[in-house]
Amino acid sequence: MLSYHRAACLGLVAVGLLSCTGLRTINYGQPYQPTSARSFLGWAASAGPVLLEVRDNPFPVPPPVVASTIATAAFGVIPGIPARFTADPAEAGRPEWRVVYDFNVAPSTSSAQICDPNVPARRVATTDQLTALVVFCNETRPIIAAGAWSAPIPGSESPLFRQFARHSMATLFEPQFNGNGHDIPEFPAD
Repeated sequence: MLSYHRAACLGLVAVGLLSCTGLRTINYGQPYQPTSARSFLGWAASAGPVLLEVRDNPFPVPPPVVASTIATAAFGVIPGIPARFTADPAEAGRPEWRVVYDFNVAPSTSSAQICDPNVPARRVATTDQLTALVVFCNETRPIIAAGAWSAPIPGSESPLFRQFARHSMATLFEPQFNGNGHDIPEFPAD
């Protein structure tokens, strides 16, 4: 028979394991609030797909493949805005508007550094989690940014990565900003 102490310890271990497989996102709400950013996104998407870039690709496939995976996974996750995304600049309706996924950036990296390709972002070497700073940019100006963190993900073809992409994009353009982050204790099935 299990003691209450042992049962409590097993419960804490289970919660700890779930948090290791979880996903955390937060909308930074700056420099524009999500309502303004959503308006800009709607305008940019009205001309065609919105460009999506990947920097510091954490997977062994080319960055355009990862960007294409994110673009496909992110379609339909932004309530009220049927924005499509593309990894191909030639397909973008307004290529000066883009979403940049920059992986493994240092916590001190600003969204302005992500939008300006001439300013290198500081990197961190991490193997214990997947991190991304996701920024919606107009040319070199940041419109809004979100952060996403999860346990390591085996590859860009993984259902876990598609969930990472969907949830981070939804957080970036969430309809109402409350300043709180979002936790998914474990990834739901695709």
